[in-house]
Amino acid sequence: MTTGIVLVNGVTIVSVAGASGPPGPTGSTVTGTVTLEQYGAIGNGVASDQIAFAAALGALAAATVTGTGPNAIILGANRTYLVTGGTLPAGCAIIGQGESSILKTATNAPVIVIGGQGCLCANFQLFALLQGGFTSMTGIQNGQVGVASSGFENFRCEGVYFNQFWTGLQLSQFLLLAHKGPRVVDCWAFQCVVGYFIDTLAEYCQFSNCQTYQCTTGMTVNGGNNVFANCCLNGNLTTGLQLGTGTNDGHGMFVGGSINHSGSVAIAAGALVNGMPFVGVDIYGGNINLTSSNGIRFSDCAITADAYNFDGSQGTVFDGCLFPGGNANTINNSVNGHASTTQWTASNVDLTGQFPSFIVAGQDHTLWTAPWNLAQLSYSFPTDANQALTAAQSVYGAMVIAAGTVTTTRTITHLKPAAANNAILVRNNTAQSVTFAWASGTGVTIPTNAAWIVGCDGTNAIKLGAMT
Repeated sequence: MTTGIVLVNGVTIVSVAGASGPPGPTGSTVTGTVTLEQYGAIGNGVASDQIAFAAALGALAAATVTGTGPNAIILGANRTYLVTGGTLPAGCAIIGQGESSILKTATNAPVIVIGGQGCLCANFQLFALLQGGFTSMTGIQNGQVGVASSGFENFRCEGVYFNQFWTGLQLSQFLLLAHKGPRVVDCWAFQCVVGYFIDTLAEYCQFSNCQTYQCTTGMTVNGGNNVFANCCLNGNLTTGLQLGTGTNDGHGMFVGGSINHSGSVAIAAGALVNGMPFVGVDIYGGNINLTSSNGIRFSDCAITADAYNFDGSQGTVFDGCLFPGGNANTINNSVNGHASTTQWTASNVDLTGQFPSFIVAGQDHTLWTAPWNLAQLSYSFPTDANQALTAAQSVYGAMVIAAGTVTTTRTITHLKPAAANNAILVRNNTAQSVTFAWASGTGVTIPTNAAWIVGCDGTNAIKLGAMT
């Protein structure tokens, strides 16, 4: 017997003499592959190819029992197969020739159900038929799923495109015999209600270089111990990332990637128990809504969110993050109308990386002085005149960015009266000097393009230091 190793769109397969059809994937005792055309498929996207699809899957299932026969289906290039769905047996694969290999369904059922451990789906597209167009979601049913895996480890999904499903990829409970969760690489979800859905007991999933676009929700994660590297959840209609609660939720990690241009919410977390770190993630547009959740940490992220809502959450941390959005950033003390001003203390939200504590003449000044109301991160002079901030504009222990146009030195007056240990970081981005004063006492004049840490000696505003 002779063998030879070849590649089908980057997937290694082994040619075995005497095997039926093209060569089969590496690493299986059952080798060889079949095509749907061998079982009568037309592949024009109009005629049903379900009989051929079921027959090919049946051949794979038989081979796993007898120990001889194919263990992979090769989808043809420039082919669209109209199917109603089927189950991929353990240790078997469906491999396409790239984006021109398409499985299409109009049935309210998963196209591919993973039927055992060690399955592979690679290099093809999945389409659901939408009646009435995507914008109204007409025709999408909640049973329409591209690939569904429940209870099986070591499943790989590589280079698969999920188009216009209720759920593109659905991952449910795993056996966790060896903590070998699914590996999802280079996949794309487009115009799905939910691009990727990780259920409550789906753990140890590894996503890398995956994308979503124009989904209602890009990704929902309810399970724990899941890791996401360089994933881009961009341009989704409502929510980029939804973090849900489960029996063992959170304590995974998002590293790199982006959550940009969300229609309403970039990141939503509801009652998350075990926390979640975001490291080096670019977040642009949409709210960050963290409701009654614990230990969500943003480290070295670039964040330009529309609003930050931390209703009832504890231990939220922003560490070393960049906020390039300027006056687009607002922080609110409530979400969904639930007032929570009294809940906000330094133990709830820690912005130390952005607004550090500092020591002057042996006295510790902190930029968080409870009780505080972080109303907004910037202020713009509405008119060329001195301004007295309102209660909502009086950021206490945070950052004021003096922006706008003034023709001469103007004074901005904080609502808080002069008191020892008051401290605020004021950056003057105007073309003129700006004098900052507490509600009582004299102020300090901050030059143009300067950022000063302004404190109080108990009577008057004083310069404690400068930042670059």
